[in-house]
Amino acid sequence: MEKDPEVYYYKLITKRYSQYINQKEQKSITSLKQMINPKDETVLKLISKFSEDEGTPIAQQICDYLSSLKTLNTDITFWPTFEEINFIKIGDPTDKALFGCSLFIAAGMNSKICITENEEKYLVYDIEQTRYFYSIKTKEIYQGTELDFLLSKGVKFKYCFNHQQYKTYD
Repeated sequence: MEKDPEVYYYKLITKRYSQYINQKEQKSITSLKQMINPKDETVLKLISKFSEDEGTPIAQQICDYLSSLKTLNTDITFWPTFEEINFIKIGDPTDKALFGCSLFIAAGMNSKICITENEEKYLVYDIEQTRYFYSIKTKEIYQGTELDFLLSKGVKFKYCFNHQQYKTYD
């Protein structure tokens, strides 16, 4: 049992109402696309901060930042704002992917979120002619063409999207 009665109380509430919360918080791909917001105030503040550090490439700073956020896997679907994620330093894999995609786009990079057949999330971003794949789960960065990556890692994407596009892979 939880030692802190207040934490236990909140866990009890969320457990009891998780089904209701999940129903109210469901999002379509269209809604998720709209949640990618490179003009969000928190996103712009972070990009400005990252731009001040000329010693580390901004893409690396974004990946380091996302890696510093604790990943919370939960059965309850809930959509915190980027400001809330930045404040509490926690997000589920989808929250982190939406936030990261927004950061990459705000930094001027082509980026999208790709979901694999087993629901793992990757941030895909391009720097000049090179494509990078950041795994939300493992925090690893892979480099190379999409085909090379898929062949070498045995990963098959189900779909990819950003704030403007959506593509499925059959």
